[in-house]
Amino acid sequence: MNGLLLQIRADSDLQQLLDRVRVAIYKRRVRSTEFFKDYDKLRSGVVTVNQFMAALVLAIGKEAQLTETELVKIVNFYKTPDGRVEYREFCDMLENGRTFSSVVHEIFLSKAIQSFMLVSYTFKGTI
Repeated sequence: MNGLLLQIRADSDLQQLLDRVRVAIYKRRVRSTEFFKDYDKLRSGVVTVNQFMAALVLAIGKEAQLTETELVKIVNFYKTPDGRVEYREFCDMLENGRTFSSVVHEIFLSKAIQSFMLVSYTFKGTI
């Protein structure tokens, strides 16, 4: 499982924030990366904190109703050691919809299918 997903799992507040942002992006029918690319002339996947916050506010509008404290929490999660923010990781998480809950659902479904196949095979062999 991805390290970022494990960190999000440990912080349910962050997971809820990202879910709110994801819903806002979906409702506005925008591609979040487009808002960040304007600030990333070298296409490095990172921008400054101020650029990240400005792009995020533009992307979500008033849909998610994030406070400044909530914005800072998201920024701090994606901040690099040099103080910039990895917007590409953030956008991948949003656009691919891969939160911890979706990963858990996939794992549970996979295990359920495996169990069903094992039971079916066992049952079929006894007839």
